[in-house]
Amino acid sequence: MTGRLARAIVPVTRFWRIITVLGLANTALVLALWYGALRPEVFVFATIATACLTVAVYGQVASHLVTKRIPSILGAIREHWFNYFVVVIIVGLPWSLSRFLLGEAFSSRTAQVGVSTAIRVMAHVVTMYALPIALCRHWNLRAIVQGVSFLSHRIEDSLWIAVIILVVDVGRTVGTEAIGPPLDPWSVAAMSAVVLLGTFGSMVAFAGALQTYLREQAHDTSPPARICPGLPAMNDHE
Repeated sequence: MTGRLARAIVPVTRFWRIITVLGLANTALVLALWYGALRPEVFVFATIATACLTVAVYGQVASHLVTKRIPSILGAIREHWFNYFVVVIIVGLPWSLSRFLLGEAFSSRTAQVGVSTAIRVMAHVVTMYALPIALCRHWNLRAIVQGVSFLSHRIEDSLWIAVIILVVDVGRTVGTEAIGPPLDPWSVAAMSAVVLLGTFGSMVAFAGALQTYLREQAHDTSPPARICPGLPAMNDHE
């Protein structure tokens, strides 16, 4: 596990600058949402810009791991935006729906947050390979199905990734709820640290899942070989 974790961290650190920018952008959005500091149209624009930056980061990391090349930010967005958003929206549906439904089922804020976080963690764990496969194979709906199938045959190899997802999701929730408004300067710094660490942790989980998928595909000798575009020995007849 330690070796796999280290192999996942190393390529992610190459992108520490843009990941830091992304983490700070996410922090700014959280603060703006809490305090209504931005006009609605500005907040929408900032949200879209941050979402595009997220696509760029994941796309650059995926391209680096698969082909050893790093596309430009705009190139990564053009290549991956559609598959990224389809997968993220579908994977996020259970958690999003739970946010609306749990208010009716639980009067306690603690119970609402706890159950909602559990649903989010389960959804992320079950679909941990969906986004890596989507950006690797340029699939969307099919990536979710194959990701779940791949996990079902690689549960033991995936436990360490599940632990990272658990720590990241629970850490973000606990940090946000504990810090919450109103904020003083120290609380803003703490919130920034929580979001930055969560962003970095999510990238490590993504890199680890993609590396696991690539390693298994490279070892798969059954015809046809299911290798990502850009890798040698690809033989996809679909």
